[in-house]
Amino acid sequence: MISAGRLRHKLTVKSMGNVRDSTGRNTKVTTLVFEMRGNVQVLSGSELIKAGVNLSNEYVSIIARHDSRLLHKHFLDWKGELYSVESIRPSDDNLQMIITAQREV
Repeated sequence: MISAGRLRHKLTVKSMGNVRDSTGRNTKVTTLVFEMRGNVQVLSGSELIKAGVNLSNEYVSIIARHDSRLLHKHFLDWKGELYSVESIRPSDDNLQMIITAQREV
């Protein structure tokens, strides 16, 4: 069980879509879905090299309270950076979840 004090990072869950502007061009826009708190850990380069992961991306692992509103199609805004949700794994008791997300650097 994770204590509330450990959920020290504020994350904004967003969805991304296209909107046609007045000139007829499609523009990507993000829309707020909900806000949540979690414990964010940036994965180190040595961990990623061992896992054979592309180092042009930054990966984060987040522990948060389980929330069924979070979907794989969503994005997480943390410290002004937008991360795409890669995996959502609920805990055995379904009270927490571990989220893996990435962004290009």
